[in-house]
Amino acid sequence: MRFRRSTVIGMATAALLALGVLGPIAFAVLSLRSTPEGGGASAGAWIVVGSVLLLVAAAAGAAGGAAVAGARWIAGRLGRGSRPRAQS
Repeated sequence: MRFRRSTVIGMATAALLALGVLGPIAFAVLSLRSTPEGGGASAGAWIVVGSVLLLVAAAAGAAGGAAVAGARWIAGRLGRGSRPRAQS
């Protein structure tokens, strides 16, 4: 399957925005979960939170790509109806 350039840009933008917003939040949650007596969050917690973060970023990328493709489709439908047809 080949995507248009605008769809790929929309997917990448949405995924990077999701990582940019949720990445620091996930790091803060894991940092707050650790106690001064403990050695920090366990390796399992880091793996689970990292996996969930990547899944959310992938879902956001898919949603961003779908939104761009849908907007392009709607713009194409609206644009086609307003153009005058060529006379033969």
